[in-house]
Amino acid sequence: MTVALDLATHGEVFGPLEDAGHYKCVGDVLTTLARMAVRFNAGGAKDDPVRLEFTFDRGPESHRKARTLYSLLRNEPE
Repeated sequence: MTVALDLATHGEVFGPLEDAGHYKCVGDVLTTLARMAVRFNAGGAKDDPVRLEFTFDRGPESHRKARTLYSLLRNEPE
């Protein structure tokens, strides 16, 4: 899976939004991985113990950026 964004054009269109382009790419990757996990989990046998799930780091040094990213992802359509 690859996600790309033309940061120069993004900056021209949306202005200098600190790290917004990078958050967009991370959000696209997480959305794609979440959809893949849902398909994987739905495709297995009912008694299959293998399931995919996400775990996010909640360390103090990543809290501010994680909160920003979460608020952006929360507003994304499913």
